Amino acid sequence: MRLARLLFTATTMLAVAAMAFVTSVPANALLSDEDLVAARLSTFAGQQVLDDVGGSAAVITRDGYSVRTAAENALADRFSGVDSFQNNTESRIQWPFAVTVPITDGYGYRDSPCAGCSTQHEGTDFAPGEGAPVQAIADGVVREVVSSDTGLGMHVVIEHLIDGELITSTYAHMQFGSVPLAVGQSVGVGDLVGLVGNTGSSTGPHLHLEIRLGGTEAVDAFVWLNEHVD
Repeated sequence: MRLARLLFTATTMLAVAAMAFVTSVPANALLSDEDLVAARLSTFAGQQVLDDVGGSAAVITRDGYSVRTAAENALADRFSGVDSFQNNTESRIQWPFAVTVPITDGYGYRDSPCAGCSTQHEGTDFAPGEGAPVQAIADGVVREVVSSDTGLGMHVVIEHLIDGELITSTYAHMQFGSVPLAVGQSVGVGDLVGLVGNTGSSTGPHLHLEIRLGGTEAVDAFVWLNEHVD
């Protein structure tokens, strides 16, 4: 009997000690590292927290934001937003696309993006996608139609007389066989020049547009069009 009482007493003391441990130790201490990670993931499922330099936090939905590279941010700053122009189909001078499309490179010095590509970029690059129709920026006469797989690739040069000044526009890297024009042919603003392609020294489908004053002096086409499209 004495042995039984001792066993009962010991069991009772162990039970009391176990209850004290459970109620006094934090629940997290009984979880494994894997359990804690799973709990944190469950807590933040469906949202993400971005901390700014000042330490404040902003909670946003998982798919509620996009990420841009440093180069894309630089383009956005340079063009006041990559998709920055708005065409006016009633204007006597228009953008080379009837609707707004992304601009992927601008006029000026750059690191050459490919073998045969220039470091002094004399045009503005538009990237609406392969096969998009390219339109004449103004009334004019076709000076050149060149089918080549080097340099500007398949390209067209059009002469315009704007406010008494000779201006040329060059449309480069278009698809082979997409140009419906011939040298000496008259074109109207908005007429089809060709389709966006990837011919010549090019890193992907796009239109390289050049504007030249007097037919020789290259200027920033983005700036020039912004100043002339009504």
